[in-house]
Amino acid sequence: MHEFVWLPTIYPALVSFGSVLVLTPLTRMVAQRVGMVAAPRADRWHSKPTALLGGVAVFAGFALTLGFRSEEHTSE
Repeated sequence: MHEFVWLPTIYPALVSFGSVLVLTPLTRMVAQRVGMVAAPRADRWHSKPTALLGGVAVFAGFALTLGFRSEEHTSE
């Protein structure tokens, strides 16, 4: 019987990708609502206001992945 030995390796990547894919638009919306945006200026490359909380979504995706991985190890 063929075992999927690569699944434990790819599962965390899928969790991280999926969570960041969902969280990024949400954090962008929150940043715009609370005014955490970088306004266009001469020394910046963007031409419209840009949300500043993108790193929060990336960190949350990373933390969720670690949380799922730690649940796997504690349930064994």
